[in-house]
Amino acid sequence: MMEILVILLELKYPVYHRRPIESSVVELEESGGTCLAIKHVFKMNERFDTRKAFLLTRKRLTHDITLVHGINRKGGIWKKKRLRTIRDVLYCTNRSLRKSAREVLTWIENSDIERLREGTGARDAELLFCVDPSHINYLDIETTGMRDARIFLVALGILNVPANTLETVQFLARNLDEEYMVCKQTLDMLKRYPCMISYNGKAFDGKVLDERFFYYFNTGIDDILEHHVDLLHEVRHFTGASKCVKLGDVERSILRAPRSGDIPSRDIPDAYQLFINAGNHDSFTRYLSEVFQVGDNNVMNSSKLVGDSETSRAFFDMYRVIHHNFIDILSLHSILMKILQTVHAGLITGCRRC
Repeated sequence: MMEILVILLELKYPVYHRRPIESSVVELEESGGTCLAIKHVFKMNERFDTRKAFLLTRKRLTHDITLVHGINRKGGIWKKKRLRTIRDVLYCTNRSLRKSAREVLTWIENSDIERLREGTGARDAELLFCVDPSHINYLDIETTGMRDARIFLVALGILNVPANTLETVQFLARNLDEEYMVCKQTLDMLKRYPCMISYNGKAFDGKVLDERFFYYFNTGIDDILEHHVDLLHEVRHFTGASKCVKLGDVERSILRAPRSGDIPSRDIPDAYQLFINAGNHDSFTRYLSEVFQVGDNNVMNSSKLVGDSETSRAFFDMYRVIHHNFIDILSLHSILMKILQTVHAGLITGCRRC
């Protein structure tokens, strides 16, 4: 396991420039209400290659004969006969194995994500070749707590392959009445980008969104999404961790990108409550615009824009929450690229057939 982590750390992956090339704050207003939309555009250091990122996973799956029904990962007849790929199984003497191998190859060639998901042991990240890269979104939400949670901030990251950028948009409810508009904008985005990448999203983010979507729109998140990859499950798989692995731990140990000046997740609900109590939310848009002019790093490492007043402190803490939220999105992209390159290197799929 240690050897896997060492090689994982040495793998190169497309990274982004920490400073966005474009930032904007817009107040969205429709008949259903209002909310803030905060947008950042990050330039990739390297050209994002969708073939290397996703399509090579298709080839890796054809070498994973444990996807064939009747072949287990512990070995057996397939090891004795030295079967290396699913195509090798087509020429074995076992009729049921040949039939199952033909089915799996057909599903892979046709990118039949539903049958691959239900009929094989392929992991969610390995099935991303079935999805159009332009449909992918990275998602992270912030709520008022764990029980009876209300959503006040949603961040989504979208890959713009032609422009070689990662674009993030955050929908902020300046009070709880704006939650409807945040959920509506999120629903519209998920319809446009129906493949979701999250961290612990199947246990938390997805369930909270599902509850709020049913409350406001009488629809569930499963009715919208084509595919959902929870990177927590993928990280636990290749690290062998039996318990929940925090995103911050992954950033430090795998991405080697520890955060500085970040607000702890446990303090986020209290920071939002202080922000609501401070009032004067109309001026928060101007405050954010000034922050973006100064630069994120300068704000996070100094108190230049923080006064002694309660409102100034509440605005600054709310900015830290927003900063925490969109950095999560950037980390999700980096972790996914690490995992996919690990698959391509044979450290996940290949280990199952060694």
